[in-house]
Amino acid sequence: MKLADFLKENKRGDPPPGTAGVESDWLDVATVRVTTGSLWAGDPSVCNADVGCTVKVPAGEYAVQSKAMDFGGRKRVSRLRVVLDPAANPRLGKQVGETGTDTARMSICDIAALDDAIGGDDDRFQEQITAHDYKDCGVLKFRMKKIISMPYVSTGFGDGGFPVFELRSGRRRVGLELEFIPPNYVVVAPEEDPDAFTGPAEEVECGHCGGSGKCYCLRKGAGTAANCVRCGGSGKCRVCDGKGRRWR
Repeated sequence: MKLADFLKENKRGDPPPGTAGVESDWLDVATVRVTTGSLWAGDPSVCNADVGCTVKVPAGEYAVQSKAMDFGGRKRVSRLRVVLDPAANPRLGKQVGETGTDTARMSICDIAALDDAIGGDDDRFQEQITAHDYKDCGVLKFRMKKIISMPYVSTGFGDGGFPVFELRSGRRRVGLELEFIPPNYVVVAPEEDPDAFTGPAEEVECGHCGGSGKCYCLRKGAGTAANCVRCGGSGKCRVCDGKGRRWR
C-alpha cells in the first residue's frame, strides 16, 4: 500500500489527550537513486550537506517507505526509511546522527548528486522548492542541469529534530531510518511548565536566533535569504522579527 493512499482520509487537528497511536506497516512513498553514496535526509528548504544528516551507503536504487500512526482518524507519519532492498529484512542499527525541519517536512536525496544537478544555480533551485504544492507526501521533481527527483514526507506532529539510525543487512549498511514518533505513543496533555515566567512583561534576548535577529537561512542554512520559506526573503528571525530581542 502507498502512504499517499493511507493518508487520503485524514482528520486534521491534534488528537485529544489519551489517544493511543496505532502504527501501520511499511508503506511505499517513492524510490530514490543514489549514485555517489551520499544519502541525505533534511528539510527540503535547506538542501546542503552542512545541515541535515548525510549517511554513506552503497550506490543503487533505494525504496523510500514510511510508517504512519492513526490516532482515532488523525494520521501522522511516524517513521521514514530509505533502504536498498526492503525484501532483505534490514535490521535497525545504531544512531548515526540527527536531522530536523522548520517546515514540518523531511526530504531524501543523494546530496552530492543534487549539488551537481543544481549546477550552481541556487536561486532557481530555491524558487522551485518554494513554489512546490506540498502534500503529506510526494516527490519534488524538476529539471535543472539534470533532472532532480527528491521524495518527501510530513514529519509526525510538525517541526523538530529527529534521530537518524543506520539500516544494516549482515555487515553492510543498506540505508537509514528516522523516527518522528516513538512506538506505542499515547498523546498526553501539555503540562504546565513550573519554570514558566509569571512576572511582569520584560524584553529578553531571543532564544530562537541567539539574539542575532537573523533567520536560520543566514545563520546555518544557505547563507542567503533569497526565496527562504521561513523568512520570505527578509533574512529576519521569524520569532523576534529581526530585533534580536522579544517580550516575555
